[in-house]
Amino acid sequence: MITGARVLALLQSRHRGIKNRILGWDLVSQLVSDPSPETDLRRLRRVVAELRAHGHPIASHSSYGYWYADTPDELAMTQRNLKKHAMRSLKVASFLEKRAMPALSGQLEIVEPVSEEVQLPIALVERVKKSARRHRCSFQRALEEAVSLWLEANGYV
Repeated sequence: MITGARVLALLQSRHRGIKNRILGWDLVSQLVSDPSPETDLRRLRRVVAELRAHGHPIASHSSYGYWYADTPDELAMTQRNLKKHAMRSLKVASFLEKRAMPALSGQLEIVEPVSEEVQLPIALVERVKKSARRHRCSFQRALEEAVSLWLEANGYV
């Protein structure tokens, strides 16, 4: 069974410093007699996160594995990697909020181009034409204004 106490004991006794690192799967194999690849690796990641939350300097890198940090530099490398991962997750959450959520909520959106020309939903084309007539400008100018306003309202500019 993968527990915090067992992971901590193993890392502190056999895997101190980056030179003694161990790949996640190998660590799981040392902790569990009949490991399940996906389930046990997820459990190991959760246990490591809990140990870190309690202040244990467990370092890791996707290419190197896990180890008990011996130096501030080893721990700093892990911190940088965790921050990078967190920023990527925040960017994905932002894209979901700004792009996917409006689409699921029925708001109009510009369809991804299939060729060199951008294809727009018919309802949007009609609204832009109406706006162009109302403001006595070209369709292109009305479309550019609409896109500009949308980008500004959604925090892209």
